[in-house]
Amino acid sequence: MQNCFKIIDLKALKNNLEYIKSKLNNNTKLCAVVKDNAYGHGIKNVLPILKEYANYYAVANIDEAIELRKLTTSPILILGECPTESLDLITKNNIEVTVSSMHTLLNIIKLHPQNINIHLAIDSGMHRLGFDNLKEFKQAIKLFNKYKCLNLKGVFSHIGDAQNNKRLAHQKQSFIRYYAQVLKKFNPIIHIANSDTMHIDNTMQFNMVRVGINLYGYGNDYLTPVMSVVAKIVHTTTLNNDDYVGYGSQHYVKKGTKLATINIGYGQGYMRSNEKFSYVIINGKLCKVIANVCMDMIIVDISNTKCRVGDYAIIMGKQGVHSIDANLLATLNKTIPYEILTNFNLIKNSVVKN
Repeated sequence: MQNCFKIIDLKALKNNLEYIKSKLNNNTKLCAVVKDNAYGHGIKNVLPILKEYANYYAVANIDEAIELRKLTTSPILILGECPTESLDLITKNNIEVTVSSMHTLLNIIKLHPQNINIHLAIDSGMHRLGFDNLKEFKQAIKLFNKYKCLNLKGVFSHIGDAQNNKRLAHQKQSFIRYYAQVLKKFNPIIHIANSDTMHIDNTMQFNMVRVGINLYGYGNDYLTPVMSVVAKIVHTTTLNNDDYVGYGSQHYVKKGTKLATINIGYGQGYMRSNEKFSYVIINGKLCKVIANVCMDMIIVDISNTKCRVGDYAIIMGKQGVHSIDANLLATLNKTIPYEILTNFNLIKNSVVKN
C-alpha cells in the first residue's frame, strides 16, 4: 500500500449522478465537466460510471481532449478558446471547440478548410470569454452559411453567480438575445446552466447542462463527496522537553506531547496554510496539525489517540463521528472546494472503491 493515496468512491459518484439526472428536464442532455483530471479525481477512475449517464464531456484544453478521446467515443468539448494551432489534431480526433471571437473564427477559416464542430461562446455577463457585441455575433453567424467547413454545433455561455438573482436574470436575458439569432437557421445545442443554475432555474437547462462540482459531491446537501485522501504515519515521538516543532520557530510545544509525522505535504497538494488550524482523523479521533506543512510531511498532535507507525490518517474523508471534506478545508484556507480537490491531482495513486 502506498504512503499517500486517494480513495475514489464510485457508489457515491453513481448516487450523485442519479440525483442530478432526477433534476433534469425531459430531453436535457448531461455534459460532464471533467477538466483538470476530473477535478483531481482521475478521469480513468470516474469514467466507467460517467459513461452510464453523460451525453457529453467538457475539458479545459486540447491535451485533456486527446487523452479523453482514447477512452470514449462520446462528444468532447474544449471549453477554452479554440487552439487554432492544433486544428488538424482536433478534426482527426473529432473534438468540438469553443470560439468566442471573430478573430478565432476567421483564423479557423484561413487555416483549416476541413469540417470542424464549433460551439460559439457568448459573454452574457461574466466577461471572461465570448462574443459581447451582437452585431459582430450576427456577422459570425453569416460565416457559417458561407463556409461549409464550419459546423455550428452549439451556443453557450457561463454563469458568474447563480446565487445573485439580479445578475442571473440579466445573464439569462442577454444569452437569449444572442442565441435567438441562431435558431432562425440552425438547430444547435443551447447550454448555459452549471451545477448551481440547473437547480435554481430549470428554464435555463435548455437542451444541455454542464455539471462539474456536483458530480464530485459538492454544491448540494443531497450529494456525497467522492474523494477521500489518506496518508501513512511514518514516525512517532514524545517530546522530552518543551521545544519548537517543525521549520522556523513559530510552533512551541510542551513537554510530553505525543507527535506523529504523516507522509503528505504541499508536494501532494495539502495546502501549506493548513498548519494554522487544520486537523486529520486518526483511529476515529481528531488530531491537530501543529507545525509547518513540509513538502512531503506534516506533524500532528496524537496525545488524544492511540496509533503507531504504519497506521493511516484521514486527511480528507470520514471516520467515526468525524468528517473533513473539501468544503471544510476550503473554509479554513479561505478558498473554494474546487482548489482543494484539484490540488490533490499531485497525488498519483488512487484506490477505486466500488
